[in-house]
Amino acid sequence: MPLSKHGRGASWRLTRRDLLTSVAALTTAPLSVAMAGGTVSSLNDDDIMTWAKAMYALGAADRYGYRMPGTASDHANANYIADELRKLGLVDVMLEPVPVAIAFPDRWSLELHQDGKREALPCSFLRYAGYTVPEGLTAELVHVGDGKAADFAAQDVRGKIVMVDIGLPGKAPRVGADYYVLDRDGTIPQDEANFAWPPANLAASYKLAVQHGAAGWIGILDLFGDDTAEYHHWYAGYELPAVTISARTGDRLRRSLSPGTKATITLTGTRGQGTSFNVYGTLPGRKRDGYVLVKSHHDGWATNEASGSAVTLAVAHLLSHQKATPLDRDVLFFFRASHFGVGWTIFPEERNMSVADATRIYGLDPGWEKFSSKLRELLPQIVAANNIEMMGRQYRPAKPGSTGDGWVPTDLASIRYWGVTGPEGGANPVLLDTVRGAIDRHDLDRSRISNFLLGDGWDLTQHGIPLVNCISHNIYQFTPKDTPETILRDKLLDMALAFADIVRAQDAAGAAALRPATYVPFPH
Repeated sequence: MPLSKHGRGASWRLTRRDLLTSVAALTTAPLSVAMAGGTVSSLNDDDIMTWAKAMYALGAADRYGYRMPGTASDHANANYIADELRKLGLVDVMLEPVPVAIAFPDRWSLELHQDGKREALPCSFLRYAGYTVPEGLTAELVHVGDGKAADFAAQDVRGKIVMVDIGLPGKAPRVGADYYVLDRDGTIPQDEANFAWPPANLAASYKLAVQHGAAGWIGILDLFGDDTAEYHHWYAGYELPAVTISARTGDRLRRSLSPGTKATITLTGTRGQGTSFNVYGTLPGRKRDGYVLVKSHHDGWATNEASGSAVTLAVAHLLSHQKATPLDRDVLFFFRASHFGVGWTIFPEERNMSVADATRIYGLDPGWEKFSSKLRELLPQIVAANNIEMMGRQYRPAKPGSTGDGWVPTDLASIRYWGVTGPEGGANPVLLDTVRGAIDRHDLDRSRISNFLLGDGWDLTQHGIPLVNCISHNIYQFTPKDTPETILRDKLLDMALAFADIVRAQDAAGAAALRPATYVPFPH
């Protein structure tokens, strides 16, 4: 399928014709696939990729280049997923309106004042950063290195715009034990040394800038080492105007910066309360005795997160096919709203601030806090859950031992981080054996199983829900370079087959056999 380049850096956009072709392609009948439990289905990697490309195309054509929560593309994608669930024969398909905090910038720019000249520098905005007056904020520009506490203490930044080097941490944050690793060529340790996520100092340096009275914040995206100027993750509270610039722009700016140099940040837009949508669909079981949950989230880009939603649709396809052996329990498919925004889409416990503060800071409407999701109401009936995110292709530094020259793709998968709940300090034996068997059976190399739950599913375990979690992320997530090419196409079906196996095992197990379910929180 042809891809046409457009003007947002090096990102890509599917044309409307491509999108219609993608959707039409789902009606073809490719190879027959057999799996454990008696499922026989016509599905292949290209079919699943077609779903992912269709979702990506909606965001790529929208104002911000991705499916930002509350935008037209976010709403269109929720409807697209609901339509696909209906085509698969699921019942009780519904869109649930969710109140979310929206921040829609309409102008963002950065100008450097140096040697009597004004130079416009390419930049992007930090999500939920403070807005400026229309003419922008002009102040002295100072470089604070990594933006650690000692860096801020070493100079007076009050009333100034601080510039921070945003890099990767020295090692991947990990808590808990490994239960099983499939790494045939021993490549996982080197990957974790190269790509440790999340960025080490973005949130911390912004908060320190606020504490030290800075007027504005600029993040140099050194983690990418190229021309990537956008990184739409982590969410401020409108404290300071903030923009991001690429590693290449930042390197030039660092070398040319002289005392007294000024800069102007302009960031204007709207904020308040908007709407996103949770999407539900149910595959009825024979006994209808409780639910097995399969979930992803539907906002974002390509790998993060059209690939997870596409694989979730593929699991629905495999389990709902007319020749599939019916399950006893209902399978609830859930596509979460506003993962990439400030929202409270499932639980009131998601709020890390008071209702009064959230209402004031984000401009929310009175009464928003009364929202309660259908999923929350169904919690007592959920026997087990599965969270599917990011089917990423591996990226390595273009220059060995350095991240200063960008990243290049390989034909390998990004590390597949599987999380399995169980008793405190251990894994549930049923879940562990099931996941390990699925990994081996479907040749999912570069997989690691632990009780470390990286991704969107950990909140379920706070309510005692047994969980299998899988995420396979890569460097260009949250950026316009997260295009369909970053998805590992060749293993999409195998991932869907693995999760279909896991769902069948969860359905067959007694509810007591899957508990207790404790979790290791992600160390933000």
